[in-house]
Amino acid sequence: MKNLILSLVPIFAALGLGFGFIGTANISGTVKDKTTGEVIPFAKVSLEQKGISVKSVTSDFDGKYYFKEIATGTYNIKVSAIGYKTET
Repeated sequence: MKNLILSLVPIFAALGLGFGFIGTANISGTVKDKTTGEVIPFAKVSLEQKGISVKSVTSDFDGKYYFKEIATGTYNIKVSAIGYKTET
């Protein structure tokens, strides 16, 4: 079974009063094959806290995913795709 790798873009937290989203952040990245570096489209990407799934999205055709306005905190990211080993 193949392995997945996540390419994470830094978490951007909107901390200013003018933004109106105090205490939230956006998380984005790209799901790639660990060996070949090829992007993995349509992978399920989940945010988990203490083993419980908080929110899930599907990567797009280019393997990119995006979580919008997530409460700041500590999360594990779990990725699964057909033909690949699930990675956390």
